[in-house]
Amino acid sequence: MAKKTKDPRLENFPKKYRSVLEKLCLNDDGTGQADDFLDVAQQATKEELNSMIVKYNENRADFEKDRDADTDLEEAKVKYQEAGQVYRDGIKVNEAKAMYCVFIKKSL
Repeated sequence: MAKKTKDPRLENFPKKYRSVLEKLCLNDDGTGQADDFLDVAQQATKEELNSMIVKYNENRADFEKDRDADTDLEEAKVKYQEAGQVYRDGIKVNEAKAMYCVFIKKSL
């Protein structure tokens, strides 16, 4: 059975984005930023919606730019890659060995 949408205004909205907007409504009283946003968006004209689309895409680009310039985040990514390499290598080697055994077994 499909999960029931919390807000009927989001019923046919893609799940990927719907869940993000629904999480904004998780205040104790069930209201939040998403309620305000949904109301404003539904009452907007086409021109206002175009302006909102530009604004939110510009904001997203700013977040992406800041993320890409974040040296602490980059250092953490490098550390994660280095720390996980031994596991990735071990998994690859064991998978290759198992697949070779399957290959040999099929030829018996």
